[in-house]
Amino acid sequence: MATEAQPAKQTRVLVVEDDVMIRVVLADMLCELGYTVAAEAASIDEALEATRKTDFDFAILDADLKGRSVSPVTNLGNVPGASARSARGAVE
Repeated sequence: MATEAQPAKQTRVLVVEDDVMIRVVLADMLCELGYTVAAEAASIDEALEATRKTDFDFAILDADLKGRSVSPVTNLGNVPGASARSARGAVE
C-alpha cells in the first residue's frame, strides 16, 4: 500500500534589514530556497514586535540598523527554539 509523502515543515525566518532593496532580495532568495519568510522588519522596534507576534525558527539580522545596534533583538531567550545570526557589511 503506497502512502503519500507528507511535505516537510518549512523553516520560518524573520528577516531584519533596514535597506529595503537588500531585504526584498534576501526574502526572495530565502523563498526560492524553500524557506518561509515569517516576517520582515526594518527597525529595532519592528523587529522586537515581530519576535513577540510571529512564530519563526531563526532570524537573519542586519547588525547595524540605521546606526543602532541590533543587540536588543538578539536576546531571543523568550522565543523557544529560535536562533539568530547577524551580519555587517558595506558596499563601496
